[in-house]
Amino acid sequence: MDDRHALPLGLRLNQVARVVGQQFDRALTEVGGSLPVWLVLLSLAGRRPATQRELAGRIGITEATLSHHLGAMERQGLIARARNGENRRVHDVSVTDAGLARFHELREVAVAFDGRLNAGLPEADQARLAALLDHVVANISERPIPGPLFDTHSSEGRQT
Repeated sequence: MDDRHALPLGLRLNQVARVVGQQFDRALTEVGGSLPVWLVLLSLAGRRPATQRELAGRIGITEATLSHHLGAMERQGLIARARNGENRRVHDVSVTDAGLARFHELREVAVAFDGRLNAGLPEADQARLAALLDHVVANISERPIPGPLFDTHSSEGRQT
């Protein structure tokens, strides 16, 4: 039996996630993007503005880390932050026209990368792998599995 198959599933998934994450970030970096920028733009594309807390929860990072990335994105003109009308301590974040344009550029990279990941896998196997990964997450987490943030066949992010 191949030693790779003897690894505990959690370790194997961790190794796969690390390699996929590094390669995806590299693909985004090659076009002047980054994973944090992609995640913020993906989360905001096609949606109403979100609070920084909502965005941090969607993306899975701390508010402090997100604030650092948002500052850079605001300086680049990709997002805008404004005080919330109901709670002045809260900032609402929205994507700008420049941010939407950048989203579409990075989306092309994401779709191409997804194509590389799925190369040689029949659609039925892709669907089965997705279902298995969802099942594994459900086994260890009470948090619901998020739906896809974008459809690789549409020109916009998913509307929610």
